[in-house]
Amino acid sequence: MFANLQHLAVQVFGGYPRRVPQLVPPRTFNMLGAQFDFALILNLALSLIVMGLLYIFLTRTMMGLRIRALSENAELALCTGVRTSSDEMIAVVISSGLAGVAAILITQKIGTVSPYIGLSYGLKGLVVLIVGGTGNMVGAVLIALLLGISEVFTVAYVSSSYRDAVAFGMLVALLIIKAAMRGSPLRR
Repeated sequence: MFANLQHLAVQVFGGYPRRVPQLVPPRTFNMLGAQFDFALILNLALSLIVMGLLYIFLTRTMMGLRIRALSENAELALCTGVRTSSDEMIAVVISSGLAGVAAILITQKIGTVSPYIGLSYGLKGLVVLIVGGTGNMVGAVLIALLLGISEVFTVAYVSSSYRDAVAFGMLVALLIIKAAMRGSPLRR
């Protein structure tokens, strides 16, 4: 499905990156001898606000409880009275909206958009999902921060061409550690 949409976007818009208008003018400021990009600080602040609102929604509202129950076990949630079809639709709308917010924040930082822009972000999101856990929002955020920090250090001290290799190397290493801690069935 994703490949078909990507192919359609390439046919309609072309495969080359296009510039997007900047909503926030590029500005930098100095604090304690370090130079900060205003757009990056704004992205971080908006991301933290959106994650906080999502966490509050999922943990403190009845709809959030229903969506979490649906994600854990759809059949059992149906037995307890959760309207699975409408709650699934609400979850898809929320996740699509979050993807749209993320796309706006990313394109404002890098300044271009193309049909292939989401591929590396999607793969890194998969790494965060697998290692952080599907039902653990705090774990996913911590793994995402660890992944981002490791990418920054890789670009700064090694090479930018190894950025994705580090992400997937972390995935493999953390999955091996996670399996060893739980007692992998492969050892039996």
